[in-house]
Amino acid sequence: MKKNKIIAFFLLFSIMVLSACSSNDYRTAIPEESVAVMSIDATDKEVAERFNALTSLFHIQDMSKAGIDFRSRVYAFATNDGILGICAKIEDKSKLEELMESLVSKHQATKGVERSSCLFYTIGDNYLIGWNSHAAIVAGPVLSTAQPDYIRRMTNLLSLEEENSIVGTPMMERLDSLDGSINLASKLSALPKQMQSIVSFGKPTEVNDDDCCFAASVNIKAGTVYIKGMPFAVNKNADNKIRSAYKSLRPITAKYLSAFDSNALFGMFANVKGDDFIPVLNTSETFSTLVSGLDRAIDITSIIKSIDGDLMLSVSSYVDDMPQVSLVSELSDTDFLNDVSYWKKSVPSGMTISDWQKNGYVLKDSKHSFYFGVTDTATPEFFSGATVEQAQQSLKESKTQLSQDIKSYIEHKRIGMVAGISSLMPEKCDMTLLSLPSALNLKTIVYTVE
Repeated sequence: MKKNKIIAFFLLFSIMVLSACSSNDYRTAIPEESVAVMSIDATDKEVAERFNALTSLFHIQDMSKAGIDFRSRVYAFATNDGILGICAKIEDKSKLEELMESLVSKHQATKGVERSSCLFYTIGDNYLIGWNSHAAIVAGPVLSTAQPDYIRRMTNLLSLEEENSIVGTPMMERLDSLDGSINLASKLSALPKQMQSIVSFGKPTEVNDDDCCFAASVNIKAGTVYIKGMPFAVNKNADNKIRSAYKSLRPITAKYLSAFDSNALFGMFANVKGDDFIPVLNTSETFSTLVSGLDRAIDITSIIKSIDGDLMLSVSSYVDDMPQVSLVSELSDTDFLNDVSYWKKSVPSGMTISDWQKNGYVLKDSKHSFYFGVTDTATPEFFSGATVEQAQQSLKESKTQLSQDIKSYIEHKRIGMVAGISSLMPEKCDMTLLSLPSALNLKTIVYTVE
């Protein structure tokens, strides 16, 4: 009997502890239907030094005085009904109220209402903050006419039970499995269009975009954001197809990493067997856009089929909205050269293909040129560029190389991409989930798939 009482006591105690933990988990304020969630380690030195969005909003330099627990991760989230918010753990709600009242006295905030044990203030004209005993949500920008409705919706979020929150969902489980200073899990469709085309590169066509998600761990060093990620699907069968597709890509070697010009707008690295790579390229909007002007006159597919080894695709600039592309790669054969004479004859009106050097040719129209050729070496290599100089330099070490940190990060991965963040983000972006890289004052993004 005594033994049964002890067991019963421990069962009751466990239930109480679990219940207490559940109800006090600040992440329950993030709704289950969120389409994107980002977790941020505010104790990370690089993040803390750059993350000034909240300090600027609260007009305070030391956020430890704001009553928010920054030892716990801060979450940014986006919902399918339009809420874009930041969720943080409350450490001392009285301190937060004191801070907000000080902003009110300085006419930098307006006290709102109390709803269901949640207190709300408007910061400036269009940002809302609401909190209860365990969680705070910052949302905005919100028009003044929409703020009453937002307060109602934020009250609902702060009152969510765990079963209606993102806690325990496949997206949150994937997020919690990542180890970056910033981690992201998102519906693919929730990302900016430019980012979708980058991170979905290699995803099999039979997996619908609407069923596809994306997860990544992010770390920051010296102004560069390093992203290690891959698409995934909640459906196990679809997820297995995604994983299988990326296995067709081989680890990248250092072959062309030193040839990339760090001033270029975009670069992609891979190590592939051409026949296996063609299905990947056929699903890539990014690649199709980059070669859209070339494949009218040159059979790009026949060149890709000859690739066997490392490749590098770079975009140095845009001229009249046309990307200035350079492609270099190792080749298993040069059979496509036999087709050049046919390309010359069948070139569209207004374009020409002519000899440039031995096994080297130039495609021209009234405004643009594309020089390409094959080396006369034991292992032939394809090289190309928008100018003679760019084509000749494409296989050589660049005078302005990527840093050794970036090159080491890309080597041995299955896909490596380098781009300027400004080229991936929307032109106008306020303090939302998608503007975080700008808020962190970052310039370059390096994306890899292991």
